[in-house]
Amino acid sequence: MAEKIKLRAERRAGGLLEEQNLKVGRPSLKKYYQADTIILTPTLKEQEITHVQSSHWQHIANIPEDI
Repeated sequence: MAEKIKLRAERRAGGLLEEQNLKVGRPSLKKYYQADTIILTPTLKEQEITHVQSSHWQHIANIPEDI
């Protein structure tokens, strides 16, 4: 059961990271503009996520759930 929860969490994290399109070396708190609202997105380092974790989670997110 714990392994299923972990996999679900990693899949979700990978999907969120892919949406944010974060890069390891990007300047801190880059500004994004969306419908007259400034959105500040922290870097991977600020979120304490390594490049390896980010890559792994994004690969998991791209695998269809039925596999």
